[in-house]
Amino acid sequence: MLKRLFAFLFGKFTWTAPPWLARSDRWTRSHWLMSFLLVILLAFVTASGLWGWRWYQSTQAEKSSVLYQAVSQAARANDAAQAKEPATQLVEHLTRSASAAGEDADDEARDEAIALLEAVAPGTSVPRRLPVIPH
Repeated sequence: MLKRLFAFLFGKFTWTAPPWLARSDRWTRSHWLMSFLLVILLAFVTASGLWGWRWYQSTQAEKSSVLYQAVSQAARANDAAQAKEPATQLVEHLTRSASAAGEDADDEARDEAIALLEAVAPGTSVPRRLPVIPH
């Protein structure tokens, strides 16, 4: 009944597989073990890539966190000289990690880091955009 209703509303759909798909279907059926192993390999490579990307993101966040903590501790101690270097590194790190990912730097986080650097070490000039360094 559902099939009739669907056919009444949308018409009948037919599909014929293209020749290359029909050939691959025949190959898959005759080499089922190889096909199964290829699917497993594809799943493994996909999962490895996803895990690697998550690991990379977590290490970048960890580096930013360490730098931000160093700047915050120096700012609480009113030690501009000690805060200047980690603050500059934090700004550069935020820009480089974003450009390595192929996107613009997170403007809010970067502006916050620049404001922190300027508050801790007034008169320090920081370029708004750092050049992209090819790998």
